[in-house]
Order: sequence, then structure tokens, then C-alpha cells
Amino acid sequence: MKTIVLANQKGGVGKSAVGCQYAYYLADLGQRVIFIDLDHQMNSTRALIQNRRATVADFTSSELLDGQYEKLPGGDFVIVRGDDSLSRLERQPDNHNSYVNELKSFLETVSDQFDVCIIDTNPNPDIRYASALITSNYVLSPIQLNQEA
Repeated sequence: MKTIVLANQKGGVGKSAVGCQYAYYLADLGQRVIFIDLDHQMNSTRALIQNRRATVADFTSSELLDGQYEKLPGGDFVIVRGDDSLSRLERQPDNHNSYVNELKSFLETVSDQFDVCIIDTNPNPDIRYASALITSNYVLSPIQLNQEA
């Protein structure tokens, strides 16, 4: 399984939009896709759930990082949704190493079920952002092509 992280320390550059469109594109090509939304704003979660093409996991991404996840539902396009608790993880520095290890372990566990994992991150360089970068194979960083960006 290839793991692709959408990361940029600036918000509003299209990480979630690019991630969702890429997930749909890969699913249309017949790729088995898991999407993990690590952004507490949950823009990817809302877009993917509203379309109803993705099967929603019974656990959230903060529960995944905490090691409180269960078996994924069946399907070739699955989303692990974001939640409000994600923004609190940075304030728990004693757990930071375990968050990285839990994400790594989860990705290893599901690597035979999926061809691609797409992880959407928040715009702040915190433990969610770092965990995604540490465990990924590739990084996609959308940018705005204007002077202010």
C-alpha cells in the first residue's frame, strides 16, 4: 500500500479538495482506497460522507491515533473520519510517540486490504501532521500561486 499525505502549513490551499478528488479518481480506476482525515475541521470527512461512495469506519482518526480502533468495514473505499478531539492531541506530549506508533501499526495492518492510503492533515505542524509525514511514502503539498502565499 502506498501512503500519500497532503500537507502544507498554510490553510485554504486545497489539501482537502485535492485529497478527495484524488481518492475519487483512484476509486474510479478500481484502486482500493482508505482515506484518513487528521484535520479537526473535517472538510474531507464531510465531502466524502456526503457523496456516500465511501464506507465510513466505526471509529474516528483520533481514536485510531489513541489505539482505540476496531476492524474496518468491508469495501474498496473507506474513510476514517476526523473529529473534534484531534485538536487536543497536541496538548498530550507524553502520548506523541504512541500516536505515531499507532498510526504506523494501523497502516501496516490494513496494507493488504488497500492499494492507497490518503491522509489529509491540518495546516498546523503538530503531532498529527508529524505522524502523517513520518508514516507516509509520499507527500503532496498543494500551493497557491500568488504573491501573498
